[in-house]
Amino acid sequence: MALRTFRLIRPFKTITMLPNMRRFFTALINSLIDLSAAFLTTLFFLLIFSVLGLSLWVDRFGYFCRTTTTPMNGKFELNPNYSTTLCGGKNDCGGQSEMCLSSSEFYRNESYFLSDAYEWDNELQKSSFGYGLMTFKDIFHSFIVIFITTSGEGWAKIMYLLMDGHNYYISLVFFIVCVIVNYFFMLNLTVAVLLYNFERSRMVEIDIE
Repeated sequence: MALRTFRLIRPFKTITMLPNMRRFFTALINSLIDLSAAFLTTLFFLLIFSVLGLSLWVDRFGYFCRTTTTPMNGKFELNPNYSTTLCGGKNDCGGQSEMCLSSSEFYRNESYFLSDAYEWDNELQKSSFGYGLMTFKDIFHSFIVIFITTSGEGWAKIMYLLMDGHNYYISLVFFIVCVIVNYFFMLNLTVAVLLYNFERSRMVEIDIE
């Protein structure tokens, strides 16, 4: 059985048979140190944007348009017309900005009673909020949002949510800068490291020949 397991590494013999593949794997191994530096630099910028986003929007993902200005019978019902987006910015609850309230503030206030079913975390369990993941409520969730932004997919949805729930221009500038720095610059830096080492491996083989 153990010998059969070692047979799985036979396909790796093709690396020595194909010059381009051998050159690629050599460049990949030689790039490990440079890639670790690029990875740490990327992680550094991700953490910077995570902390910045946390400081800006830690309390914004609880503000929704309500049907009442105070909880009633342990419930703080959302306005069904605006239940999938935040309020406080571009979204003024249809001209009723006084109805834009956060359940977390009332939940911490002993003068009001809110059942656990209406705690603000449960209000975010919708697809538009990534079922509670796409928020800035703590450093972990903030890092997830920035990582999603770095991937280049889904970041526009988060930006539009914060445009509705916070300052329009701050949200716009933050996410555009985040995409430019982390997606276009830092990820391309990793590709540049691989290409540099690939070219260096090719030149070494030419010199040997």
